[in-house]
Amino acid sequence: MGNFMSSKSKGGKKAAQISEADKAVLDLKIKRDMLHKHKKQVQAVMAREKEIATALLKEGKKDKALLALRKRKQQGKLIEKTDEQILRMEELVNGVETAQRDKQVFEAVRIGTEALKEMQKETSIEEVEKLMQDTQEAMDYQKEVEAMLAGQISDVDEAAMESELEAMAAEMGVAQPSQADIGKAPAVPATEPTLVPGGQAAAEEEEEEEDDQVMPPP
Repeated sequence: MGNFMSSKSKGGKKAAQISEADKAVLDLKIKRDMLHKHKKQVQAVMAREKEIATALLKEGKKDKALLALRKRKQQGKLIEKTDEQILRMEELVNGVETAQRDKQVFEAVRIGTEALKEMQKETSIEEVEKLMQDTQEAMDYQKEVEAMLAGQISDVDEAAMESELEAMAAEMGVAQPSQADIGKAPAVPATEPTLVPGGQAAAEEEEEEEDDQVMPPP
């Protein structure tokens, strides 16, 4: 009788462990589906950022247009990272159940939760619209974006976005100053202007004639 109870207890403990693993797999599937959903929302935000960059460029606000492209680039990298995580989730969900695989599932659930938090920060189109506004709140948001992106964009990416901006400007027919022209002082004439002989005297005579015409009769 005692052996039977002991065997039953061990069996119950094993069932509980399988139950926890199955629950983790189900949680992983839910997070995978949510990541797919948020990925589409972020892609919609990225499309709007491209439109905003175009509109800002037309208004001559190159710095703000470049900020929109920087944010778009950062979101593109986030999507690439998320795609890798989704692929890993698929492998774990469809993999053979082993103790090692169950451990990896629990870790993937944790990573998936963090990835969802990152994606949720980038799904608001209303926030992106602030790039086109000049209110204090909008300017604070723009500074926040600049601080957040600091150090995240490489020189190669920066050069690529500059080229993209120039291509957009050329397509719209918007002239953009070159780096060599920025800050350049106006050209100084090579020679000093010369006075025409008698020009100053003639000008003084014309001024006297005008004064005689406007003077009232005595």
